[in-house]
Amino acid sequence: MRVNADMVRRLAALGLSADQLAGVVSVIEEEAETRLAAKREGNRVRQAKSRASRSVTRDSDGVTRDTPSPQKESFPPSPPFKE
Repeated sequence: MRVNADMVRRLAALGLSADQLAGVVSVIEEEAETRLAAKREGNRVRQAKSRASRSVTRDSDGVTRDTPSPQKESFPPSPPFKE
């Protein structure tokens, strides 16, 4: 959560001193940074799992091996259509 001018005005209306306002803003910013860091870590883990599942498969013997990139079949171009 970002602190905006309206929030500071509302806190000032409560009669908070400048030091108290600064403390409240610091707590709010720290909480927002903690949430953002947790979200980034979750995204990092999710992406790592996704990348790993797309690049590695298990064979029937249970051994994990890197899979080679599939080769596309090349077909010759079709001759032009004549009526």
